[in-house]
Amino acid sequence: MISNPAVTADTTQAEVAEQVQRRAATISPISGQKRHRDGLCVGTYTRPQRTLKDYEDEIYAMADKGMIKPFAADKLVYHTRIVHQSNLGIRRKGDDDIQRRREQRVAGLVHTAMEDARIPPHFRKANFEATEFLGPLRIDDGNRLAHGLCKRLAEEWTPGHKGLTLTGRSGVGKTYLAFATLCSIIRRHGRDVNARYITEQELLRYYRDSFSRTEGQTDVPSTTQLRKWFVERPQFLVLDDLGAEPVSTRGEWARGQIMELLEHRWRMQKTTFVTTNLSVDELTDRYDERIVSRLYGRCPLISIAGSDHRQQVLPDSEDPFWDPNFTDDGRPKATR
Repeated sequence: MISNPAVTADTTQAEVAEQVQRRAATISPISGQKRHRDGLCVGTYTRPQRTLKDYEDEIYAMADKGMIKPFAADKLVYHTRIVHQSNLGIRRKGDDDIQRRREQRVAGLVHTAMEDARIPPHFRKANFEATEFLGPLRIDDGNRLAHGLCKRLAEEWTPGHKGLTLTGRSGVGKTYLAFATLCSIIRRHGRDVNARYITEQELLRYYRDSFSRTEGQTDVPSTTQLRKWFVERPQFLVLDDLGAEPVSTRGEWARGQIMELLEHRWRMQKTTFVTTNLSVDELTDRYDERIVSRLYGRCPLISIAGSDHRQQVLPDSEDPFWDPNFTDDGRPKATR
């Protein structure tokens, strides 16, 4: 047993307790480790907290002994100060610049994802609050349900989620709501989501061009590439203007391509967002009833009523092209 000169046979229990409290007061009772000092158990404690100067002195002492090089000591002291200030919650000089660069990098990734999704530049601002041309988004009885469901889809979307089918006359906002949903999902998930936008007429034109593609021609995608880009890989696909292809000698072929796309995405549980000017009866007449039934099963039909918003004229005092939250090329501005 370690002898304790401060404790004798005549020492009372109260004096012993006083010595323990006096010694424990000089240390921090945090760690839960037990240690005996001078024969007395002082309970749980850690060694006294060291200041930043203690660490700096120790680092420079190591440099004086040749254990580390002087420039390494300066660098280590610099990083020690940063860690110390971070632990104390002190905002370092340059944090604002780091945050700004991080926001700019995120904005750049979102912009790239929108380019990959083939979203036109003037629709990259699309949101559920305002349009880029008509100012505040006009919500009425004709589009209130569609607006609410599209916003909910954008907030709750995960791979495999059901899509939507918006139907109505031209100019009621079907395409804009599709872009608002697509842009919101990209802003939320960034490049983690594989998304695409394509109109029916564009898709069929690409297929026709691929048939006349020669061996080694790189400017025209092959049929296999088109299937990967617009049928198999996209986790979220916007198929705009379904049924817009005019009925012609190639009507059966065009219908077969669209039916194959819808059939594959229904089977693979991929999210598809469809807009069309056709009614339910017209869609059933144009496509196979089985395909239309599966389309509605994965993409519930929502009808939008109202007048053509494109024909509305803004007052001269309103500037439809100015938005303080976006740059001229459609990139969201970084928040300072």
